[in-house]
Amino acid sequence: MRIKIAMLIPVYLAFKVIYFAASETLDDWSLCSRPCGGGVAFREKCTTAADGESVCVEDLKVCNIESCEGTPNPDAWSEMCEQKRTERYQQLNNFAPLLIESEMCRLACFSDDQDGLYKIFEDIQLPDGTQCREDAVCVQGTCQSFGCDGIVGSTSSNDVCQKCGRDGSTCTKEEGQITIGVTETGIDLDVMEIPEGSTTIEIRKPKDKNIFAIEGSRQTEDRSSSVDFEYSEENDLEIIRIPGPTRDIVSVLLRSAEEGPVTMKYTYFIPNDRKTEGNQSEYSWATTPLGDCSVRCGGGIQNLMINCIKTSTGLIYTDSYCADKVKPSYQRVCNTNECKIR
Repeated sequence: MRIKIAMLIPVYLAFKVIYFAASETLDDWSLCSRPCGGGVAFREKCTTAADGESVCVEDLKVCNIESCEGTPNPDAWSEMCEQKRTERYQQLNNFAPLLIESEMCRLACFSDDQDGLYKIFEDIQLPDGTQCREDAVCVQGTCQSFGCDGIVGSTSSNDVCQKCGRDGSTCTKEEGQITIGVTETGIDLDVMEIPEGSTTIEIRKPKDKNIFAIEGSRQTEDRSSSVDFEYSEENDLEIIRIPGPTRDIVSVLLRSAEEGPVTMKYTYFIPNDRKTEGNQSEYSWATTPLGDCSVRCGGGIQNLMINCIKTSTGLIYTDSYCADKVKPSYQRVCNTNECKIR
């Protein structure tokens, strides 16, 4: 089936712009070239000008990139290496795909049987749709990138809401920082919870002996509570990133190994159509002393860390959950007792 799209093409004549009607037709996508392990589908796109002249190009789309593990259909790369082993290297027990940067879409196979024997078959191109990078596939022997829409050559990318080709207007940014006081080592401290459905999560803390921990809030028979995340170190910071959207509430924990205050900064985005879960009366501001009073008597100042918590659990949430309540001061007067002169 073809889809017909009307458009106007401007033609400039003697400083006047005259618009001639033109049309564009799109074929349906073909079947994917492979059932799993990476393939491509194609369709023809033709533009016909008012004078009847047509120009047609072929679109390629990545499809079925899921691993073939556990199915009777191995991925194309492994399949071809095994075929070469059977044909020419039967003395080897294994012949596995090998990624060589300069020859990403040429067949290269590796065996650990004979001190790392490998062979590049320069005359053999990997099948179209074989994944050569995370965001690229082989097309006619070259590694070509694809966008979030799956179209080869497309520059479309996900926005902060993890919506393909959108402008980030469908979600709202939450950001802030949390300071917790580590008073005991060797325990897991609950730091905060990030709502289900959140995207583009980033949590930063200074490098120290304390360890980040991330986990999902629920675990069922058919689904693990684990959360996929990326850990990195930049300058003096440790950073965890989770693209999302998260399927469950994400719990951020700190495995304590060093006493003292730890400050974490966070950003994430929540969909605009998701309201704060529960009643805001369930949340309140909590104050925790940071260090001792500045003096022993006569009235001093003590610094406080202020966090919005869920009253029933004590877990920290973003400040927006306590927006209907007056936030306490970050300092309080202490040791107001009169100083005695000896």
